[in-house]
Amino acid sequence: MVEQTANTGLALRGIRVLDFTWIHAGPSATRILSDQGAQVIKVESNQALSVVGGPASNTARGLGQRHNWNAGKSSISINMKTDAGKDLARRLVSVSDVVAENFSGRVMPGWGMDYESIRKIRPDIIMLSMSGFGRTGPWKDKVSYGQTLQAWSGFTDLTGFPDS
Repeated sequence: MVEQTANTGLALRGIRVLDFTWIHAGPSATRILSDQGAQVIKVESNQALSVVGGPASNTARGLGQRHNWNAGKSSISINMKTDAGKDLARRLVSVSDVVAENFSGRVMPGWGMDYESIRKIRPDIIMLSMSGFGRTGPWKDKVSYGQTLQAWSGFTDLTGFPDS
């Protein structure tokens, strides 16, 4: 029988990630960081509907997806619409190594949490930013999901059609 040890020897042990991600891609990415030993702090809002898991997010299936994507993470509820919430988030940035987010290009700057702003708090911060259409260009403020990006890029056409 193999002896198991808790998080010893994992590549990201000692790294703290502040996780603002939601839906699927972001939480999956930060789950992998957690699996590799990082301490991941999931920032959630009690002011917004949880759409993790889609319309069924409050069903057993939806909650199961939510628990899977957030396994191994700590969590905190912060209302980023308030000054107190933004101050708390900035304090968490000051003790974190990585900030992860996957919003459209307007959200983090609107909170004063864009890369330039958080570098003033922590100059060596690493920011994982996964907006669907990037941070520049005409579509930077558009919200997107995996299926949208697949269709927009033409990837779905590569799979063919049922009658072909």
